[in-house]
Order: sequence, then C-alpha cells, then structure tokens
Amino acid sequence: MNSNPVVFVLLSRRFAVIAPRLVRPSSLYSVAVAALPGLESHVQVKAALSRDGVEVAASSREELRPAGITFIAAFRYSNFFYRNGINHSIGAVRLLMRVPGSSVPGDYSLRVEGINDATGARVFSNSTALDFSPRFLTIIVQTSRPIYCNGQDGIF
Repeated sequence: MNSNPVVFVLLSRRFAVIAPRLVRPSSLYSVAVAALPGLESHVQVKAALSRDGVEVAASSREELRPAGITFIAAFRYSNFFYRNGINHSIGAVRLLMRVPGSSVPGDYSLRVEGINDATGARVFSNSTALDFSPRFLTIIVQTSRPIYCNGQDGIF
C-alpha cells in the first residue's frame, strides 16, 4: 500500500485531479478536477473506478469551466476538504461515484478524462492505481476505566 493518502495528478499543466487513494466498499468516492489558469474553453469531465480492468463505478459528465482564480485544496489524513467548497466559478468540479457494497479486493484504478466541448477532442486522460480496504467503517470505543467489575456501569 502506498503511504500517501491522496492522489494528486497535474495534467498538461492545465488541470489538477485530487482524489483519495483508498477505495472502500459502500462508500461515496469523490474526485475533484480543477482547471488551472490557461484553460480557454469548456471541458466535459468524467471519472470511472475499475477493478481488474472492469468498470465498477462511474460519475456523470460534468462541465469544467475556465478558472477565474486558482483552486485551493487542504488535506487532512485520508479525507480531503475544499476551502470555500467546490464552485464552478473557480474552474473546479466534484465528481461523485458510489462504490458497490459487493466490492472485493483486486487491482483498482481511477480513470479521469476530459473532452473539449467545442471540438469533441480528448483534452486529457489519466489512469492511476488505487488501494482497496475491505473495511467500510471503523469504530473505536474508549471507556472511562480499563477494567470493570460486576455491576459497574461503563461510561463512554
């Protein structure tokens, strides 16, 4: 497993893709695509998750508009947050995919592609390997004392 919790890809110096490196079953997988200064026309962006070469989840196509200001993202652990949210006016889109609950271990990859609205030509395409974790959710319970005797109440 790669120790970096976030996938960050800079494509042709005009686009940035940010997504979690870890795929979990029954979760919502989010991909952010940002247009950096220099994009001149609208681009249709789509993302897909594949396991062993077979597509298991895909996003709808979203329109990416030229950036007015630079996209800013802040990272915290394996989740990523957006400063001031994702907003079309700053040239960024968020693509969402539901990972099936029946997902099993395998070789997962994320594919992101952009197609020029005006010409229909592919502007960028990138595929990146991801890691899979069978755990959807981890709950840690911490009690008020290490050992309890019969009749004592546990306080969480």
